[in-house]
Amino acid sequence: MKTLSNGTLLVACMGGVLGSGSLATAGISGYSYKMSNVSQSGWLVPDARDLVTVDIYMNFENSTDFLQAVYGNVANPLNLTTVDASGFFQSTNGSADTSATFNEALVAINPSMAADSWVTIARTSSIDNNLLKIGIDFTAFNAGGALSVDNGSWFVTPVDIQGSAGDARCYRILLARVSVASGSTVSGSFNLQY
Repeated sequence: MKTLSNGTLLVACMGGVLGSGSLATAGISGYSYKMSNVSQSGWLVPDARDLVTVDIYMNFENSTDFLQAVYGNVANPLNLTTVDASGFFQSTNGSADTSATFNEALVAINPSMAADSWVTIARTSSIDNNLLKIGIDFTAFNAGGALSVDNGSWFVTPVDIQGSAGDARCYRILLARVSVASGSTVSGSFNLQY
């Protein structure tokens, strides 16, 4: 396994575009992100902001590359922040801090859950999701604030195909899905074991 400490990302949320960051690390070709506009149709309580959802990916070079963990420690803290004054959108009925606790079936009952913010390794719902976490306090993040980790990780085991960069994913693995006001900036510093 290799590690990448303090890989950084900066995303300006100005529309539905795909962008990337560059990293000089063997096996990793950089970050990319995909933005999509959020429809608030059917929401019981619409958000006052014009929201965009940002999917943040780590791009790998080979189908055999494998992401085992995203972590933060004292020497290399993990941070995920936004300049949006209202913070990351968190559905009042969502409360998913990771994709492993995101129940996609409930979106039909509460459509605002589709814009909920959470972290992951590859999966977008709790279905077939073996994501684990240890040592992370999601309290501030679940209230819309920054995610700061100095002694914790979200991870999958080495035998779990969930962490594989495989052909079906075009060698990229989803790290987080966050929603913020259009025109805001999302930035992060991630540490990876791969």
